[in-house]
Amino acid sequence: MRQRVLIIGLISLSIIALPSTSQAIQAGDVCKKRGAVKKSGGKTFTCVKKGKNLVWRIQSSSAQAAAPIPTLSPSPTLKPAPNPNPTALPSPTPSSTPIAEPMPTPKPSSTFLPWSTDFSAVDMYSSALRKTHEFFGQTTQTQDNLTLVIQDTFESSDSALFKSIGVGAHSIFYPITKQPTTLIFATSPKWAGDQAKQLNLRVNSYELPCGGNGTWDSYCASENYGFMIYNGRYEEARKRNQQRLDFGVGAKSVIAHEYFHTVQSALRSREARDPASPIYIPTWLFEGSANFMGFSIIDYLKIDRYTEGRFSEVESHQDYKSKETNVSLREFRHYSSSNNGINLNPYGIGMAATEYIVASTSVQSLLNIFMYTRSSSTFEEAFEKAIGISLNDFYEKFDRARSNFLIGSK
Repeated sequence: MRQRVLIIGLISLSIIALPSTSQAIQAGDVCKKRGAVKKSGGKTFTCVKKGKNLVWRIQSSSAQAAAPIPTLSPSPTLKPAPNPNPTALPSPTPSSTPIAEPMPTPKPSSTFLPWSTDFSAVDMYSSALRKTHEFFGQTTQTQDNLTLVIQDTFESSDSALFKSIGVGAHSIFYPITKQPTTLIFATSPKWAGDQAKQLNLRVNSYELPCGGNGTWDSYCASENYGFMIYNGRYEEARKRNQQRLDFGVGAKSVIAHEYFHTVQSALRSREARDPASPIYIPTWLFEGSANFMGFSIIDYLKIDRYTEGRFSEVESHQDYKSKETNVSLREFRHYSSSNNGINLNPYGIGMAATEYIVASTSVQSLLNIFMYTRSSSTFEEAFEKAIGISLNDFYEKFDRARSNFLIGSK
């Protein structure tokens, strides 16, 4: 059966279609204003960034005809808190970076007030979660410059779940990054790759956009897009004659997790993910903060509980039950990091470390770490500027208090 494609495009109201001129436009021609729209030869062209240049790209007919995403329920509409702090979100300022324009200026970080070495993990992460929810509550719902591409093999209830989380994450961070973002949801890697090709997204492979062998679910993100490919989950549901896919807390949170990777990309220096660079962001922070934000967002939207995610990623994960992995946080630097031949999993311990950062400072301080990689010569410098203590001191404080984080304890 020929598959239909559902594309929901959300374009800022500030974009106004310009009347066509006598000069014909061709795809790839240089344009001057990002986001500008023109009609020529019966086709509609949009000015987009490709590499370092602005060029015209033909809009697909399905994207032109797409209807706005409706307000969803039962997820709450993001709205201002009763007494919002008017300075909570950074004001964007112009930047020459091709990742996100304009680029937000880091706001002052909070003073690091570390928890003692003897504390309750529940108290610590509850404090981090409370601060994060307060930060989320200072934003309003927006769908500007968000595009959702959903394969029609999903049930409508699954599609509604995707939209709810995607819009929720975008509403929180788009006012900060101002970065147009595309989220693609698929049950086939090849289908997802075809959409990436049509949208001119740069991926390693159109056959397997997220790499791997394509036998189970895969997720990935880059500068302004994220993929959620639930192929293994879909095949398993078909074998059991199930209509809906079985989404656990991880499969839900991964949508916000991957969205936060696009936020990191918008805020950080391009070099900050190059392991050879002195401003390289260690993987425990890169993946741990995405884990923390992913579970925090679905908790805020009342889709699932943060505690469920923490239990699976930190407290009960098999990777942390061996004494060989009870090594310093500083060792979880790369995806390939290992200790005595055992691979070190940066996701759960990095999530606990992110909780510790937010509980001891603020969400803004966490975001500032990524922002300061643009103006710092080393990651250590960016970290200390954002958090208020040296990276080495942070590692020592975390390692001394490690037994209180419940890492691999259940």
